[in-house]
Amino acid sequence: MCESARGVYALEYGDVDHAVSSWSAELDSEGTFQALHLHAFFERLPWHRLVPAGPASGLPRLIGSWQFWGQRRIAAAATREGDLLVVYVPPTGSGSRSFSVDLSRMRGPSRARWYDPVSGVWSPAAGLLPASKAVELQTPGANAAGTNDWALVVETADRG
Repeated sequence: MCESARGVYALEYGDVDHAVSSWSAELDSEGTFQALHLHAFFERLPWHRLVPAGPASGLPRLIGSWQFWGQRRIAAAATREGDLLVVYVPPTGSGSRSFSVDLSRMRGPSRARWYDPVSGVWSPAAGLLPASKAVELQTPGANAAGTNDWALVVETADRG
């Protein structure tokens, strides 16, 4: 995400030349708009209550078998209250992917929505999901940029 904001935002990794013609020339870049979508995504969530899933945080693993694609793995964070779960599915191409998510820590039935990090558009992921051990989900496929990274938000039905 934000690859075209090179030089404006330090959102790239590795040894990369961050020189650009000018900061003002990058204000209308695709990466700038993706950074705005990232802000809008977290602005509507109580992000400060999210805790990364995994042994170090005391939360269990929420993604089945820590699903990897090369060096990339699905990352998840949840609230300790069990009302919100956020998952990031990294890009691996353009096709949809299936994975399982553990909803047993959710405090009740939940609704899930996909967020396209490129366009900032939300779409429903499934109907009402039970608070059960594992639920299989499938990403929508290609996002607005033609890659397949997505964010998933799962919220209990009583939240909001």
